[in-house]
Amino acid sequence: YKFIDDYEPDHIFLNGDMVDGYQLTHYPKSPFEDLEQTVEKEMNKMYDFLTEIRDLAPQAKITWIWGNHEFRLTRYNYENVPHLAWLLQDVMEKQVKTADLDVEVIKLDRKFARFADTYTEYKGYLVGHFDKVSKHSAYTAKGLVDDKGISIIQSHTHRAGSHYKTVHGGKLIEGHEIGSMCTEMAYKVEPNWQTGWGILETIKDTTNFYQIIIKNNKFVFNGKLYS
Repeated sequence: YKFIDDYEPDHIFLNGDMVDGYQLTHYPKSPFEDLEQTVEKEMNKMYDFLTEIRDLAPQAKITWIWGNHEFRLTRYNYENVPHLAWLLQDVMEKQVKTADLDVEVIKLDRKFARFADTYTEYKGYLVGHFDKVSKHSAYTAKGLVDDKGISIIQSHTHRAGSHYKTVHGGKLIEGHEIGSMCTEMAYKVEPNWQTGWGILETIKDTTNFYQIIIKNNKFVFNGKLYS
């Protein structure tokens, strides 16, 4: 919030897994976790978060790209109430009030019954939540650059890392994993994750990517310490 207030971005991408879908997962759940973490409460928290972002950046375009966790609601509807899927397909946007907050939503076409790459194109990059995860930092970015043949910005892995590839004619292709804002979950002990996000800055026809990494709840940007 402090960073957004200072930086005044023109465009904010929320790159997936903003809503967890904890109660909808097929994975085992710990009885010591908050079993009251309902989808409704998660969506209410998301509405509060979007409202805060919109207040901080009233002129910015906000794009919410759905990840595999948002897709849990779609999958649950398809598996359990397929006859009502047509009615429920926009339920999350309505609950979170994306239209009222002027938030663009990028999600899979309703024909998809399984999560797949979800992305949009921006400044020569594919920005999205791609269905690809490798064990080590930047390995996913490398794999996506090799697969797509275009610069990409990926969430999903919870790791940060960059991969660069110069191809025929001197064209530079970039792949960036931007980390996440997660620190721990009930299914992972000491996860190899990095917290942070990415920035794209453009002047005229040149765009550069910068990575923000949070270390011990602190980071430095443009001569200022945030903590």
